[in-house]
Amino acid sequence: MHYPKRARNAAWFKEKAMLTKVLEARTILDEERLTFLADRGIPNGQATQTTIPNNASFQTEDLDAYDSDCDDVSNTKSVLMANVSNYDSDVISEEAIQDTNFHAQQDSIILSVIEQISEQMINHVNYWEKANQEKKNESVTVELERYKERVKNFKQRLNIDLSTREKMIDSQMDDMIKDKFTLKQQIDLLE
Repeated sequence: MHYPKRARNAAWFKEKAMLTKVLEARTILDEERLTFLADRGIPNGQATQTTIPNNASFQTEDLDAYDSDCDDVSNTKSVLMANVSNYDSDVISEEAIQDTNFHAQQDSIILSVIEQISEQMINHVNYWEKANQEKKNESVTVELERYKERVKNFKQRLNIDLSTREKMIDSQMDDMIKDKFTLKQQIDLLE
């Protein structure tokens, strides 16, 4: 007995999924439902996906030469949604765990790259701090040498000033001694 082909739309896939579950539950199905599940329109071993070559000779009017059971995109989307809605929740959560693992791997890779960049930045900063410290040390050394030179100059000036003062004081003392001696001579003469 041959049953007419049905359009492969969302309802068709939902019914097929439901009948598959019923069969898995070991429920006895009538011949029509078994035929529907077996889908005799597709011989065993034949791929369910037809590959259409993409060449210059392919034209839209030649579409009849290809699989006439081919679904349009909206039917394919509805089939996918029907299949997803019929999965057990543990299968969906298992897929989510795999996806989470993928994101965890991506996060791990990103963290590794960030750590490498951070380490490079720290090394770069340390290099420049060391270079700046060396420059600072050089500039501090130069400034220290300038201060030493200034101190030396001040000491020389001070020594010159002290020498000049000493000479002046010596000169004044000599004058005072001379004056005192002259005064004493005058006193001696007057007496």
